[in-house]
Amino acid sequence: MSKGRRASPTRGMPAPAVSTKTAPNRPTHDPLRIAAEIVAALADAVVVTGVDRQVLTANRAAAELFGRPLDDLPGTPIDELVSIGEREHVAEREQRAVQGKAQHYETKIVSATGDERSVAVSTTPLLVEGELIGTVATLRDVTEQKRAQETLARSEARYRNLFESASDAIATFDANGRFTTFNHAAEIISGYRREELLGQWFAPMLPDDELPKALANFQKALAGETGLFETNFYRKDGEVRTIQVTYSTPQLDEEVLCVIRDVTDQKMLQEQLIQSEKMSAIGQLVSGVAHELNNPLAGISAFAQLLLSEKRFPPDQRTADLRPPAQAGAHADVGQPGARRHAGAAWLRAARAGHRRAA
Repeated sequence: MSKGRRASPTRGMPAPAVSTKTAPNRPTHDPLRIAAEIVAALADAVVVTGVDRQVLTANRAAAELFGRPLDDLPGTPIDELVSIGEREHVAEREQRAVQGKAQHYETKIVSATGDERSVAVSTTPLLVEGELIGTVATLRDVTEQKRAQETLARSEARYRNLFESASDAIATFDANGRFTTFNHAAEIISGYRREELLGQWFAPMLPDDELPKALANFQKALAGETGLFETNFYRKDGEVRTIQVTYSTPQLDEEVLCVIRDVTDQKMLQEQLIQSEKMSAIGQLVSGVAHELNNPLAGISAFAQLLLSEKRFPPDQRTADLRPPAQAGAHADVGQPGARRHAGAAWLRAARAGHRRAA
């Protein structure tokens, strides 16, 4: 071996075998066909419209949405698929899309049976090799969603109307006791405007001696209990009012609902009624005592008057007065002694009759 030559590492080794097998032929796919299959399989309706505003092609979801055979959609004017009241709006949106501005809006379409459906539409311009062909619109049926939203909106409007027109104050509090909602009646009772109390803690509105009771009931409400209690609170002008609070929990551990009624005037009327009943009872008692005293006093007064009258006559006349009128001798002249005797006897009978009536 010559010193100037280096041995090759592969020298003397057999040459590698050359594989006679070739890689299997992979089928080639048409990208346009794949794209068409994807569009056909989409759950949302896809409608391709030409510049003349007629349908060029659509997928199966579009045929189901419009209630028409898929083969009938090409060549159909867009206005036949849109509600009459929405045609001008849709035409304006398509014009903007043709100008290169993507559009997102809601409209109403008409099925083959005449039923209207609400759809959310996204429209973009369709360009093929730089040439404007028309627009591509993707439609999603949102009819049920819209109905649910409308039902919710009506319910919220009804609740808001009841909430604001209630004669009792209604307020809600978060778990920390801060105002979250406040109706018009609550503004009248408290003297505060709504924006002044939202987010504020209720404790500063209560006297110190009433705060423990209010906090205890607030904890019960957070725990899911429903209850009623009375307390005092300070109006914005400093006046102390008595309120009756009914509480419940719409959301456990998160929110407390309170219906508040001002019972200050009612409490004052109750106290006045109680005082009036007390005075009436005292009057009846005094009347009864007076009646019981009048009975013996009437007799005593009558006999006292009798004794006083007997002192005006001599002893013989007092004895004569007790005789029957026929024996005593009647005299027409009242100035005579017999007349005085008859007058004394008549007065005695009248006094005894008065005593019997008093008894």
